[in-house]
Amino acid sequence: MNKMLITLAIIITLILFLIFYFGIEYKIFKLKSEVKNIKSSVESILNYELNENLFVQKNFNFVNKYTKNKILSIRILKTVYKFAKLYDLDPDLILCLIAIESNFKPNAISRKNAVGLTQILPETGEIISKMLGRFFYDLYDIEDNIEFCCAYLYHLKKFSNNDEKIMLQKYYAGRYFEQKEAIKYAQKIIKLYRELK
Repeated sequence: MNKMLITLAIIITLILFLIFYFGIEYKIFKLKSEVKNIKSSVESILNYELNENLFVQKNFNFVNKYTKNKILSIRILKTVYKFAKLYDLDPDLILCLIAIESNFKPNAISRKNAVGLTQILPETGEIISKMLGRFFYDLYDIEDNIEFCCAYLYHLKKFSNNDEKIMLQKYYAGRYFEQKEAIKYAQKIIKLYRELK
């Protein structure tokens, strides 16, 4: 009977030890996995910031010759980089679009009542706001204006077979994208884009 109790105690002790050991092993594995994820996130953030800074440095003079304001130039560049990356667009192309549309003037208004850096019509802004699920926005605000432009271009690009020239023509003229004016508009942006590159 004593032998049986001792054997039972040893088995229970062994089971408890294994549960404890594998519990610690699992926690260590989980912790290592979390550390790896954190490390990957930090690397991703650092990589983003490095690329953003390179973009700002590379294009600062191009933007600043229009704005003549260092803080405004940096704000525009950082915003363009952020939303171009978010919507899988080339940030240099967005800069060229802004240069052609508004000469980097956040308060620009066209004869057709298009507003802001990227010259978005208020009715187009309403459509984009619904696409984004945004109820409050200001097309004169640098961030809102650039985000709306990038979101709209992303949408147009999908319906242009990823052809950036057609995307730009549609941005300019909607369903009349095959008109001469729209073609000239896209060519002007692409020419500036090639010069910038």
